[in-house]
Amino acid sequence: MDYVDLACTKSQYPGWPFLGCTPLVLTVSWIDDNLIVGSTKATAMTKEKLMNNFECTDEGDLTEFVGSKIDRTEDGGLKFTQPVLIQSFQDEFDLPTQKYTTPAKAGEMLTNCEEKDALSAGEQTIYRSAVGKAMFLMQYSRAEIYNSVRDCARHMQMAARKHMMAIGRVMKYCVDRPNRGLVLRPNEKWDGSPKFEFTIGDRSDSDYAKDPQSQRSVSGGRVLLCGAPVTFRSSTQKTVALLVTEAELYATVICA
Repeated sequence: MDYVDLACTKSQYPGWPFLGCTPLVLTVSWIDDNLIVGSTKATAMTKEKLMNNFECTDEGDLTEFVGSKIDRTEDGGLKFTQPVLIQSFQDEFDLPTQKYTTPAKAGEMLTNCEEKDALSAGEQTIYRSAVGKAMFLMQYSRAEIYNSVRDCARHMQMAARKHMMAIGRVMKYCVDRPNRGLVLRPNEKWDGSPKFEFTIGDRSDSDYAKDPQSQRSVSGGRVLLCGAPVTFRSSTQKTVALLVTEAELYATVICA
């Protein structure tokens, strides 16, 4: 669909360094919510074109998107938090009373349970709801709980009391830190030049065969664009590594 023609002219962009090119405008669509990012004038033209062709409401500057609260930091970054979702942890679930310094116990790996130890049908539903909410939280604002939630999500088909305690710990950890979030703060600013070199960096890590049942290792990694995290993940490797070095290599390749 042709939303808008943003070809540059001197009258439209008197200070634009590359006349004849198109200024970058990004539109992120989530069902009926559209986030438009770009220069002030280019985004205004895009919004005007959209509102002339569709029934739209201009919500102004970005403060919230897809359940995430977005604040501008003093140093020019954007901070993503999900206070409403975290509050639902406290409202809907029976959380532990103690405070935790980490979302999971160091070195712990959740194992499968036998049917005799499984939660009741009602408790299984509660467990799946808790894991689902935590998965939504980890994707958009709380990267540090990714590995803990991944471990809990492996047991959504049949969970035991130990799994319920594990996801309860994750939720309580988040409830005790409601203002912690994901900050996007690039250390370089694009000047509009096609010759600008964006800096991409990454880091990966892996455990080694910590799961006593499958003997598979877990890969972790994150990618930075100009110093800002653009993707992060924790996932069980699809093959069984025979050496620590092999597990680390798999993690590096996945990250790359």
